[in-house]
Amino acid sequence: MKQLVIKVILFTGLVTAVLYLCDDFFVDGQHRSYQSFQSIYQHEKNSIDVVFLGNSHLYMGVDNFIIESKCDINTISVAAGRLNIAEVYFNLQEVLKYHTPKLVVIETWPLISEGDAYNKIFTRFKQLHSSNFYNPSYKRFGWVQTKELILSNREHRLYKFFNMAKNHDWWKDPERWSRQLRSNKELVASEFIQAHAKNDKVFSEEQLQEFRAIAPKFSYSEMYLSEMEKEYLASILKLSKQHKFELLFITVPVFDQYYKVTKPGFERVHNELEHYFSEEKNVTILNINKAFNGLDYTHVIPEKDKDANQHLNYKGIIKTSNYLANFLIDQYDLKATHPVPTNSPEALMYRNVTIQDDPSFKGKLTHFNKKWIGPDTVLTIPKKQSKFVLQGWSNKRGVNDRAAKRSLIFKKDTNFVYVSHFRNVRIDSTPATQDTTSYIKTGFQFELDTNLLEPGSYSIYLSTQAKDGTYYYKDLVKQLVVQ
Repeated sequence: MKQLVIKVILFTGLVTAVLYLCDDFFVDGQHRSYQSFQSIYQHEKNSIDVVFLGNSHLYMGVDNFIIESKCDINTISVAAGRLNIAEVYFNLQEVLKYHTPKLVVIETWPLISEGDAYNKIFTRFKQLHSSNFYNPSYKRFGWVQTKELILSNREHRLYKFFNMAKNHDWWKDPERWSRQLRSNKELVASEFIQAHAKNDKVFSEEQLQEFRAIAPKFSYSEMYLSEMEKEYLASILKLSKQHKFELLFITVPVFDQYYKVTKPGFERVHNELEHYFSEEKNVTILNINKAFNGLDYTHVIPEKDKDANQHLNYKGIIKTSNYLANFLIDQYDLKATHPVPTNSPEALMYRNVTIQDDPSFKGKLTHFNKKWIGPDTVLTIPKKQSKFVLQGWSNKRGVNDRAAKRSLIFKKDTNFVYVSHFRNVRIDSTPATQDTTSYIKTGFQFELDTNLLEPGSYSIYLSTQAKDGTYYYKDLVKQLVVQ
């Protein structure tokens, strides 16, 4: 009997070890929600100062690189689409297994959004009203994941608790395995999430008119804090006191055309939150949406489905992130417990670090809107010009230009810096001149909708990220004026 017990214990331990080590390989590693959870595990334990939690409005509303650069702290964002406050609570529990934040920031769309999945949270069968069944799957195997799966698993089938079983078809797909192994090895979660947030789309006039036509139909009748939501808010508050961190609830801006119709609902949730936490000294409510009165069409992605769920483009994210960073600086005494990365484009630009001339990094802008740029040319974009095109060349000695990731950086001031997605700086054969003949294969072309930049004067820089992750910078010594 004793031997049987030992064998059962050993077998259970072996199965647990296999699940812990391998279950993670049966989830799509190229999804930003998965990478959002990976950010918990990729950072050194207890190295995070501020944790951001929410749904898609968080990773399409706040840029952690901007927050870290301006506040000099280490942060992570843990988010997935269509989450309710119960799922946010489970995500917080998972974070607290690995980190000891001083501040937890919760984005409030899970409380604002309408419908049973948000207000009622549970079905009449006491199952979690989850709109995103993958949320627990992104977590590492453990008690928090198991609790959430028990509540989410409508069919109570044991095999559905494990990614290895749910996605058993992956076993016969070597290419998928290979992709997931590469993702786990190569992707840096924070960079992956930020790259997806750098959306450069804005509404066309036709799309704007279509949205305005349906806007009056939006409702705010179900925008309120339900009793069930309050129960989970109480659980989150309890965790904050147990783990000694402060809570900040933020409302990320939405499209002003939507906000004009639903403002009473937003105000109701905000007021109910303030009332609920009125006696709590460690809780703050920040309505960024109200501060901007919503954001106009140049800050919002024109998504395929025109409904209440709008996300910000990169311009909107820059604006929201700077507002939030300035608020954190003013209201909190946050100090990093571990060194903060300093080599990202945001770190240099927002900290006003001078770009030193590097003789091994050559390059220049050669064309503006397909016309040659003279030595004294000021690049000016008139009000009615919708897009502009820049061409140039660059070469960093020892770096493969065609394999490197190049970005153009437009700095207006320390509250607005546009760092382009590297995919938007396309390889291009720049016409040769006397001083560029040697670099004819290192040309690039960049095009941008002018609406994504605020009016003003911008300094232009070029960044090149080598395969090993190292950044190199060059001041292109040109000013762009957006009228």
